[in-house]
Amino acid sequence: MLLLDCQMPGMDGDIVTRNIRQYPERYGSDPVIVAVAADTTEQHREQCIAAGMDDFMSKPIRLDGLRSGLARWVSMSAARGDAEKQTERAQLRQRLVERTGHENESFIKDYIGLFLDDTESRLEHMCQAFARGEADAVGREGHALKGACLELGANRMARFCEGLSVAAKNDNLDEMRVVLGRLEREFDRLRPVYESAQVSSTSPS
Repeated sequence: MLLLDCQMPGMDGDIVTRNIRQYPERYGSDPVIVAVAADTTEQHREQCIAAGMDDFMSKPIRLDGLRSGLARWVSMSAARGDAEKQTERAQLRQRLVERTGHENESFIKDYIGLFLDDTESRLEHMCQAFARGEADAVGREGHALKGACLELGANRMARFCEGLSVAAKNDNLDEMRVVLGRLEREFDRLRPVYESAQVSSTSPS
């Protein structure tokens, strides 16, 4: 959830919103975006909605208005998240069928389980290697994990894996720390989606 001032220095809220909506693969999930502006005209509201914003809050912000708005935005965000997970589950299953040529539900369940177990193991090894200052080992694990991520459609994870390889080549431990954290958080986000796909693949229709 984002509250964006419509007149920020350098890049206003409209431009930020358009970038987020235009490049979802770069910015991740589809957040609820709320415009914050002193201009409360209907024309400006329409401009914000056209940019991709979901709601509008006028300045000055008052506590009661913020409280009621938060309740509404949390509900919107939850509904959007549920729809996103359903879409990701369907895309995951379709991708596995296309990649492997198997529609057997037990096979799909086991395939996902192998990916989850392997990813968890590799992340643990990467964290241990990083703690020892072994940048090359982190880069090798990241490169190995990248292919599996692409197979499963975990494209953001694959990009982070590539980022680890680049950081390893440059021996940049500071960058590696940042990217490794992002990789772990994205895996934490995807894990329940993939686990639910495992369950749905064995549930009776």
